[in-house]
Amino acid sequence: MSAAAMPIAAPPRLTWSGMIQWSRSVKVAMTSKPVKTQDSTIVGV
Repeated sequence: MSAAAMPIAAPPRLTWSGMIQWSRSVKVAMTSKPVKTQDSTIVGV
């Protein structure tokens, strides 16, 4: 699974904990205002 295939830019650290936190942040971003994550800011549309 490459980062290019993802709709939203993934954090630089593609670890299990990082991916879990990232995916959780994406879910939150999809249903709320922009959220500040540990690695970057994901803007919800």
